[in-house]
Amino acid sequence: MLYRYDPGANVVRILRSCDQSTDNVLCPIKYLLILALRTGNVASTTLEDLLEEARQDPLKRVQWLRPDSPVFCAFANTSRLNLSSPAACNQMQDTIFAMSSEAGVLASLASHDVRRGGAYEIKNLKTTPMGISDDAAAVALGHSGISKLKGVTKAYTGDNLNDMWQLRRDDTPKREDTFGTQFATKGFRAKPLRPDEITAWIESEDLGSTTDSAVRQKAGYQLRKGQYDKFLAESRPGGFEPLAAAPEALPLSAHDTLLYSNAFVMKMLTPVDNSAETLVCQHHKRHYEA
Repeated sequence: MLYRYDPGANVVRILRSCDQSTDNVLCPIKYLLILALRTGNVASTTLEDLLEEARQDPLKRVQWLRPDSPVFCAFANTSRLNLSSPAACNQMQDTIFAMSSEAGVLASLASHDVRRGGAYEIKNLKTTPMGISDDAAAVALGHSGISKLKGVTKAYTGDNLNDMWQLRRDDTPKREDTFGTQFATKGFRAKPLRPDEITAWIESEDLGSTTDSAVRQKAGYQLRKGQYDKFLAESRPGGFEPLAAAPEALPLSAHDTLLYSNAFVMKMLTPVDNSAETLVCQHHKRHYEA
């Protein structure tokens, strides 16, 4: 809420264009310029003209024709944008789901996972970026820990001017995460639903009128979700299978001894049933009988 009502508290982030053409799909600058051209938010109609105007500007700026209009617009439908309405949170979530499922990611990703991924990559950079810690500045300025927590030191040091996106792209070591998210051999794409399929599902689930648009939309969502759940079940590695030679029961434990140091009392406990069935059902909790 602070940033919404106090524009002066907005954080500055440095982003530079990717030099290699092979990195075009990873370049946020190119995406923003393409978006500006396609939505008519700049006076230029070609990328060459747009870059030339930016070069001639004293501050090297790309001038937005409608500064009050949203940068990321809402979808009016599957093929059009509503240029006067900002994209809602669920639009970002739906976009991430579409991208991850088509890429074969075997997990339900949320928009915050993008932030988690960035934190992971920054943590594992090969080299430590300069200027991202305020600790040394706080010591030099004589600021207490409370002053640093309240943002006083931050007001002195200013924003982080490192291009963290470039560092994450070029400096993060490539590594395999054995216990990380798994990928399918092929991506998921929902099959088109026929009107009669939706009608039959509404009738089978007794959802209501088969001509109600809201009911049909809900039914379509549930059918597509069923397709995705089936894709996950078929693509994930098989679950744990117990060994055929697993014993029916484990031997009883020896007598356990508990020492109560405050009273120096030795209490002998009876043997515990450590059968496999008991261990599984009780989740390894042991029951003692005095």
